[in-house]
Amino acid sequence: MGFDGLLRDKAHPPGIAPLETTLIDNVVALTLEPPAQEAAHWTARTMAKVMGIAASSVVKIWHDHGLAPHR
Repeated sequence: MGFDGLLRDKAHPPGIAPLETTLIDNVVALTLEPPAQEAAHWTARTMAKVMGIAASSVVKIWHDHGLAPHR
C-alpha cells in the first residue's frame, strides 16, 4: 500500500453520514405519541419502518434522549 495508499484512503469520507437533526427530532416527537396501529408502545422496528431508517439508529436516538417507550 505504501505512502500513496495512505493518502488515497485519507481522502475517502468516513463511514456513514450522521442522521440529520430534523430526522432525530421527528423520531423523538413521534416516540412521545402513541403508535397509529393497535399497539401499546413503539418498537424500534416499527419506528424504523415508519421513519425509513435502521432500527439500530432508532435505538441510538432513544438511548441518547433517555427514551424507553417499552417501559
